[in-house]
Amino acid sequence: MFLDFLFFVDVVLTFNTAILNDVTWTLEDNRKIIAITYLKSWFIIDVLSCFPFGLLNHANNSMTESHMQTLAKAYKFIKLIKLTRIMKIMKDKNRFFYYMDEYLKIGTGA
Repeated sequence: MFLDFLFFVDVVLTFNTAILNDVTWTLEDNRKIIAITYLKSWFIIDVLSCFPFGLLNHANNSMTESHMQTLAKAYKFIKLIKLTRIMKIMKDKNRFFYYMDEYLKIGTGA
């Protein structure tokens, strides 16, 4: 449940976080553009990853075991996709810092 809550917080924060324009290397802080970009990219995966599927098991005892196993596998797959996204973000962050260091000479100390 705690991990689901953290993923929900991530969804809220993503709607309120400026995005980096890959072409112009500028930050886009227009909330409408941020929302449209997010809705077109990772929103569905993010919402599914924060949905508490564990509560469905308790609420619906009539589910067969095979349905529960299928649901559990899908849930794990969604979490895996979410973790893959986190890894991509870390990679993009490194690319951004490389740009800052190489082209803007920020952080070089010289």
